[in-house]
Amino acid sequence: MVGRTHVVGAGVAGLSAALSALSQDCPVTLYEAAPGTRSRDGGRSPEGETHSCTTGMDVLFAADCRAMALLRSIGAHARWIAPEPEGIPLYDAGSGGLRRVGLSPWSWLAPDRRPPDMRLSDLVRLTRLAFSKEDRSLGDVASGGTPLAELLEPVAGAALNLRLCDMPARQVGQVLGRFLCPGAARLLVPKRGLAEDLLEPALQEVRSRGATVRLGEHLRSVLVNDGRAVGLVFTDHATILGADDRVILALPPEEIGRLLPCVEMPSRCASTLNVHFRVTGAHCPRFVAFRGTLAKRALVRSGHACVTVAAAESTAIRDRAKLASRIWREVAPGFRALGLNVPADVPPEACVAQGPRIPIRRDDEPPRSPPLRPLANLVLAGDWLGPRPGTIEGAVLAGEHAVSVLRHARPGAPVRRACSAGARSGMADAVPISLRTPPEQAAR
Repeated sequence: MVGRTHVVGAGVAGLSAALSALSQDCPVTLYEAAPGTRSRDGGRSPEGETHSCTTGMDVLFAADCRAMALLRSIGAHARWIAPEPEGIPLYDAGSGGLRRVGLSPWSWLAPDRRPPDMRLSDLVRLTRLAFSKEDRSLGDVASGGTPLAELLEPVAGAALNLRLCDMPARQVGQVLGRFLCPGAARLLVPKRGLAEDLLEPALQEVRSRGATVRLGEHLRSVLVNDGRAVGLVFTDHATILGADDRVILALPPEEIGRLLPCVEMPSRCASTLNVHFRVTGAHCPRFVAFRGTLAKRALVRSGHACVTVAAAESTAIRDRAKLASRIWREVAPGFRALGLNVPADVPPEACVAQGPRIPIRRDDEPPRSPPLRPLANLVLAGDWLGPRPGTIEGAVLAGEHAVSVLRHARPGAPVRRACSAGARSGMADAVPISLRTPPEQAAR
């Protein structure tokens, strides 16, 4: 008898896991705390804001095979377009100049498609980096301020959501290696937004394949017995798991730490910060990278601009209005150089949103991550667990891998026990509510 797969979290990883399980003819129940779909990086609009405020992690590359396959499977492939087919516009705040930088390594052979002052020796180093197996930060390979660093900052930053000094050289090398294929480096963005052009179509596809979708369900705790999850406790009810049921927690690391406090979490994380402005004049999506500014890149759509700041943990956000004003003064000239008619003063309704926390580690620090399968019938899913942290491709891969892990797990196989008896008792004692059987279980 095939047990039900319970997926908690309707972000990219959770939807990917649900679709993967459904493709294997497994019954699925998808839970989401919010009233609708969300991405892990979904921001919260300050009170009084009138426009949608998300953190803008909605960039794909044609080389992102699994994400592209997901878009095709839900009929949303045509909703993603290439905003800058001739290369990323790179605005230099120091000189006030705008230069297009090619994304494909082959395009860097042309002098007008690479950063100024880039030398042939830099291209040789890039070739070595594409096949590098060194486990060190990119900052050791390309120090800040060099032409090589200026090239890799916008390209690898968009692909990995990290600042230069935190980018693992091996991961950047993998990105460059994938970009060697013709057309693979094409940057894609959704026409309207991540929710409209990925999350909502994916949720519709999950429903159309027969899954049970339960929105507004906040998971309070996981009931554990003898190394297995036996129940999921939500705000006003609990789901009792059957003997063959499986659980996928597609949640951010802070939620996993709350639900499974005995699971060891990453010790160091980087976060992104996004500032949203109400702008006009962009008839189609535009993407621009910045040099010499606090912000590193921006995605501009009709009526809206999302500006991304990497390494936001070092950025003070106590005065959001002051921060928004500073960033606007830096990026507005770049927007004007791009041909957008934007005002000199910061537009009203600016929104500051905290982005996802991306695990990073120092060069001398051994890998440290939570066990993917902390319980016999429970696995974790999320872009923060895999080799492509903070990206859509990483989230899709994580969801698919979680289903694969559960599918190939043998009932009697040993599990790296993450939760002790003490932690198990604590979880159960913290639930002073009645339990009921959900309709889909009663029908089995």
